[in-house]
Amino acid sequence: MMKLTYVNRSRWGWIGLSAAVLAGGLVWVGQQWTRPSNGGVTLAGHRTWSLMGAANEVESTASAPVSNGKVRSLSSIRAAVFGDPLISQTQPAGDWCVEADGHLRPDVALRQRFEYYLLALGNATPDEIRLVIQDEARKAVGDKAAAAIMAIYDKYMALRSAQPRNQLVLNDRESWQPAFEEQKAMRRQYLGQEWADAFFKAEEDEFVQFTAQVDQKAGPDRKDMSFPVPQMGPGKDAAAVYAERVSLYGEAAAKRLAKADADWADWESRLNAGKAEWQRLSNSPELSDTQRKQSMDQYIDGHFPPDERMRARGLIY
Repeated sequence: MMKLTYVNRSRWGWIGLSAAVLAGGLVWVGQQWTRPSNGGVTLAGHRTWSLMGAANEVESTASAPVSNGKVRSLSSIRAAVFGDPLISQTQPAGDWCVEADGHLRPDVALRQRFEYYLLALGNATPDEIRLVIQDEARKAVGDKAAAAIMAIYDKYMALRSAQPRNQLVLNDRESWQPAFEEQKAMRRQYLGQEWADAFFKAEEDEFVQFTAQVDQKAGPDRKDMSFPVPQMGPGKDAAAVYAERVSLYGEAAAKRLAKADADWADWESRLNAGKAEWQRLSNSPELSDTQRKQSMDQYIDGHFPPDERMRARGLIY
């Protein structure tokens, strides 16, 4: 079977849902996605252990912890990762970015390669996915280059789980720049200037261009506007909001915003239902902590797709 090439549309563009669908090229993930509270699983970037020295460990004996306290062999983890529907019919995105002399080349393609495997979150834990990425890198470029790749990966995952002080508020234009500047600084703190530029500079330049366009459309009275994008809310007429969006940004952008509204409402509904279920389980004295956790994991697996499960766990537990 011919496999498709996966084009990585990273969920790590930070600007926000409404701005993303207007800009077309910018993408979004809620800030909550990066929170390390995910049902007890700690991201690799915040662990003290290292698998760098395990180069001679054979596949049949390599293993990683899973959330229920058991371990799976590397072959089992690989089956879970590559059996994910987002991965099974695609070729890996990006590249390992190793030059002929064995040195790493700072390039966004390596971030795309990391994010490709992270699509399997939900079918495998972050620790397990780290094992797979390390194994794939060793097979492709050898132990020494793989160790350098994993050092960048751990820094990237630490950045992924870091919590900024300045939160992006979609309906407050004045929050955009402080949030952007802080995240820009954090990227360079965790990754260094060279790798931060390689991973994020194009995205950052796009944000600067986008905000300039927004401010130009808003005109000199922009600071008197709560937000340049008309938002749905209690008591608002959907047709009137849609018409206002069309007048400001055109039909195509208005349709993307309407789809974004629907997707967000669906997410909020499922998240609130999940919180209610966790409250019900927490108030069930006949269940042990392990049983509550297992029941909630089953609920999340049944109501959230793989790419939402880690975030859902972080917000529900």
